[in-house]
Amino acid sequence: MKINSKLKSYIEKNILPLYDNNFIGDGRDRVDYVIKRSQEIIEENKLDVDNNILYTVISYHDIRKSSEEKEHEIISAEIMDNDEFLKTFFSKEDRTVIKEAIEDQRASLKTEPRNIYGKILSSASRNSSVEQCLERSYCYGKKKNPNATDDEIFEGAYEALLKKFGKNGYAKFYFKDSTYEKFLEDIRKLLSDKNTFIKKQREYIETMKINKELKKYIEENVFPVYEKNDFGHSLDHIKYVIERSLKFAKEVENINYDMVYAIAAYHDIGHHIDAKNHEKVSAEMLLADNNLKKFFSDEEIKIMSEAVHDHRASMDGEPRSIYGKIVSSADRNTSIDIPLIRTYSYRVEHNPEYSLDEIIEESRKHLINKYGKKGYAAEKMYFEDLDYKKFLEDIVILSQDNEKFRERFLAVNNINM
Repeated sequence: MKINSKLKSYIEKNILPLYDNNFIGDGRDRVDYVIKRSQEIIEENKLDVDNNILYTVISYHDIRKSSEEKEHEIISAEIMDNDEFLKTFFSKEDRTVIKEAIEDQRASLKTEPRNIYGKILSSASRNSSVEQCLERSYCYGKKKNPNATDDEIFEGAYEALLKKFGKNGYAKFYFKDSTYEKFLEDIRKLLSDKNTFIKKQREYIETMKINKELKKYIEENVFPVYEKNDFGHSLDHIKYVIERSLKFAKEVENINYDMVYAIAAYHDIGHHIDAKNHEKVSAEMLLADNNLKKFFSDEEIKIMSEAVHDHRASMDGEPRSIYGKIVSSADRNTSIDIPLIRTYSYRVEHNPEYSLDEIIEESRKHLINKYGKKGYAAEKMYFEDLDYKKFLEDIVILSQDNEKFRERFLAVNNINM
């Protein structure tokens, strides 16, 4: 977004610092997020806009979110309209457009925004990930009712999000946007079961203990690397391991949550380079990332690298630290379908000469060897985990029945016979 240098300098110096007074989720980072999302919407829909007007709309839109929550749009718009600098920079007509766009941003507004900038702002302000919803709804609930228990906040968040993003929710969106469409699909799936939602939010608030700058660095620089990995070691798997790692970390006194998060985030990063030795490659990549020195000491980085190296269930001996035991335990599947998909994709890639019958049989034997009574993945679990115990029982029963195993294997891998 190309902005007039004088306008940008003025806003960065005089306006954006005011967001520091806003509560979590509506600070200066939120402005950056809305700018980013607006650019994605503009590009996907090939919209023609004045960047100076759009930048000003976004920069002022939540300037008084903290103290005047119910009427923050009106107050923010008035602050903008009375800004003497903007009177010298924009015409009266342009300021009217900006003012209307800020006033019309609220999702629950019964009428549509009066101009394209209001529609862009309103759309770009919407959450675009489940994680954003979980964080913002929790922070808002905590701010609104500081004496409420977490369970009360979770209940309120569920009802509020269902009303906003459910099938007949009031949150409006005015443009084609693949990111938002995917978000709606994900959040509605989560909201389809209240208990699942509450469990997910309870798990997610643990990630709020993580250094935000570290989290941002990993999300922007580490997560994208997982696009190179296969399905079984994709970003979805990494997020699953992060959630489970944080859950197990709660059972350990004086644990460093930043280290737990980083270890889980890096543990499979080198899989696309060398699948057979990916734990070693991933450990070396973590150790070589000098940016981590901004967040950790040399000793902490060494421990993290060792934990990544030790995470594999098939390794000889135990992990060298509690951090290795956490990520190793968190790396266990609790869904039967995942190992069926992973064993199939592995054999298709590494044994192309195998017939389908051979792939199915080798996969069945492998899963018994891995998860059976004396299997290496069954014995090396360092935390109590009822979900994993149930998974072990189910996968062994399935693997011992040739016919049922074949039927399930074909179904989850979408193989038509």
